[in-house]
Amino acid sequence: MAPVYEAVAKKLESNPNIVMAKVDATANEIEGVAIEGFPTLKFYPAETKVPIDFDGERNEETIIDFIKLHAG
Repeated sequence: MAPVYEAVAKKLESNPNIVMAKVDATANEIEGVAIEGFPTLKFYPAETKVPIDFDGERNEETIIDFIKLHAG
């Protein structure tokens, strides 16, 4: 997953409204966030900060489409 994640981050790095972050859920607990498997991808909209789970195919195009859909 790391190569796909890094490629997506690289393609979106010019957008100042999108921040990509990796969190090690085995070492960091986030209140109110349930992790059911690894890797887990979540999107946090700026307006609500309520996470949206990503459950699509794990490829660049699908992840970018998901982010663009929810980022507005």
